[in-house]
Amino acid sequence: MSHTEIYFKEGRRAVLLLHAYTGSVADIRRTARALQKANYTVYSYNLSGHGTDRVEDVLASSPTEWYASVKEAVAFLHEEGFQEIAILGLSLGGTLATRATIDHLTTIGAGVFNSPVTEASGEGSRVHRYFLKIAEKQKRDKGLSTEEIENEMEAIKIGIVKQLDDIKQFSHGVRENLDKITLPFYIAQSQKDELIHPQAMVDLKNALVNAPVTFESFPESTHVITIGKEYKRFQESVIRFLDKLAWTV
Repeated sequence: MSHTEIYFKEGRRAVLLLHAYTGSVADIRRTARALQKANYTVYSYNLSGHGTDRVEDVLASSPTEWYASVKEAVAFLHEEGFQEIAILGLSLGGTLATRATIDHLTTIGAGVFNSPVTEASGEGSRVHRYFLKIAEKQKRDKGLSTEEIENEMEAIKIGIVKQLDDIKQFSHGVRENLDKITLPFYIAQSQKDELIHPQAMVDLKNALVNAPVTFESFPESTHVITIGKEYKRFQESVIRFLDKLAWTV
């Protein structure tokens, strides 16, 4: 089984699932399996730089590269014979899915799970702290000394500031075009999200003025809702949304 890609071929309806910033396909594999059991073909992959034990690899990539890979994934599914593709994503993956919807890479529907498409107070600083925490843990796990960790963290601290600014700019471009979305749109909100303020999901719903929105709130879930304590109810809500889309196959 690949640790960098998921391709569960089942029914004629395809779903592209996108993972979160610093995450990997491992975070959404459980959701992918549930969709497969519901007769959906599911494709996912690690965004460039993700899924390794070096956060420096993430910093070496960019939102532009990540979005280009979304286009490639859609093209791949078209080549596989799937013309209607729903695109959904967790956190950063949701921002990419939203941009894909604006650019008409899906003609059927899309959705996000705890995604920072809209701004909410403190989100950038939360992600910044989380990233540095991951970086320090990786280096401790490798047995680096305190001095070595401090030295390597200096470059990471500079890199994360730049990358979060790049992501912010990418998200701004998405946010400015939300009124162009007219397809059915799914939003999952974790009320105990430790990274993205739950209000951001409400703001996104309100900004989608021309789209029919399905909004689902999960009171006991944290940021990675796909593996949280309410994951089954979450999966069921996603499947209900997908089942109601105007598929022709």
